[in-house]
Amino acid sequence: MTHDDDKRAEMAERIMQTNGFTAKRFNDIRKRPMANTWTEVDAVSDPAAAPPHWSVGLSPDDPKMIALREARANNPLMNPNKVRA
Repeated sequence: MTHDDDKRAEMAERIMQTNGFTAKRFNDIRKRPMANTWTEVDAVSDPAAAPPHWSVGLSPDDPKMIALREARANNPLMNPNKVRA
């Protein structure tokens, strides 16, 4: 490698780190390859960084929670003992 190649490699490394592509992030990506967002990737090594589930904080009588319970009750995968007509 020439001196110019070394400088380019250092500059490329600096650009990658400046934009968040650190060794830690690459390791986290390997652990969670199907993540859709950087937040999901970052949650691998920092669970506190994960956003709360959408249902956290909703009251049991919230329309979204009611719809969720109804969908679960009618889902044969969630309720295998239920006989469908």
